[in-house]
Amino acid sequence: MSRPMKDSGIEWLGEIPAHWEVKSLKHVATILEDRLNRRPDSSVYVGLEDMVSWSGRLIVESDSDNVESNVNVFSTRDVLFGKLRPYLAKVAVAPFDGVCTTEIVAIRAFADTSVDFIFYCLIDRQFIDHVDRLTYGAKMPRVSPEQLGNSPHPVPPLPEQRAIADYLDNETTRIDTLIEKKRRLTNLLAERRQAIITEAVTKGLDRTAAMKDSGIEWLGEIPAHWEAKRLKHLGHLRAGAGFPEVEQGILDEEIPFFKVGDLAPNRNVRFMNNWQHSISTDTARRLRAFVFPQDTIVFAKIGAALYLNRRRVLPHPACIDNNMMGFTPQTCCPRWAFYLLNTVDLAWLVNPGAVPSVGENRLSNVQIACPPLPEQRAIADHLDTETQRIDTLVNKLERQIDLLAERRQAVITAAVTGKLDVSDPSLIKPNPQNL
Repeated sequence: MSRPMKDSGIEWLGEIPAHWEVKSLKHVATILEDRLNRRPDSSVYVGLEDMVSWSGRLIVESDSDNVESNVNVFSTRDVLFGKLRPYLAKVAVAPFDGVCTTEIVAIRAFADTSVDFIFYCLIDRQFIDHVDRLTYGAKMPRVSPEQLGNSPHPVPPLPEQRAIADYLDNETTRIDTLIEKKRRLTNLLAERRQAIITEAVTKGLDRTAAMKDSGIEWLGEIPAHWEAKRLKHLGHLRAGAGFPEVEQGILDEEIPFFKVGDLAPNRNVRFMNNWQHSISTDTARRLRAFVFPQDTIVFAKIGAALYLNRRRVLPHPACIDNNMMGFTPQTCCPRWAFYLLNTVDLAWLVNPGAVPSVGENRLSNVQIACPPLPEQRAIADHLDTETQRIDTLVNKLERQIDLLAERRQAVITAAVTGKLDVSDPSLIKPNPQNL
């Protein structure tokens, strides 16, 4: 039998059980701003980057000495809440005493309120969306502690709060375990995918072929009829051009203009089919932006993005920004060249300095194993088939992960707003850690 419900009076919260209350967060917890001018030598420091948002509960302990001079103090079992977008979804229950960046708010539950219930309320997607609408500031939108404290909060009786937290502990752990298993499998498939590419590109498809020493340490033996060549003998490498902000955001010009962020879609994407910017031929000429031809392979050449080793293919002529580089195949099969470049780890080639970067000259002189052109095409055909098979499996797993994550969030929302009665015995499922 469903229990009686009432209108909470809060649009985004909707109906709640009739015996629940709605209070401002500051009426169930203290919003702390216990600030120190410097970090105590013995304390653990927590920054926004140390709060792992996937589960919402984990904090990575940091011992970095390079921290801001002003810090907030927190205690064990305080709830830490990132108040700066895009970290609003980063919430954690502190497992130790310590200090944190002033961009993290510490929330201390009153004695008659469950810390864990507050935690689940704060990671509820509806609450996060509500707080996100309160943010202010153009460059670094944030929510103030006052806004957070004044935000409405569903409040069931304490025993029910604890029951909801216990139920969600069990249910989220069950879902998280399933997600972790699927993520491990996707990682294994990604490793298998890379191994297949590397084997085919460096050793060929004929396991009976005579081999010879390539003379290149990282390559080892290669088929005897292959040649060792430098990358520059197979095509042209060229860096992108500066892209002034005033020219950005136009979508209806003839030439797509890609920025390094456009490399970001998931690892199995090959072609640069979507763009956020475009320019005309006249603008390209004025900016001295080279228009890379179709089949050019593009990648990041500076900053942390280069360590991601993403390679993408231009399916049509386009420009790229000066944080990227393009390799245009000339004397080789473009599809084979794409797989070849996927075996070159740019981290090997990073120039020393504060900002990682890869120069054209250094990359162009990388030595590779080059089969005859017909064999390049055969290798590309084989890898197209094999990678597509693996990619299909990975895409299926990633969709399952997305559905599980949606289920996780839906369960949290339903439980903390009372739309799911956790006292129903049929809801109890075994904790996978106890199986």
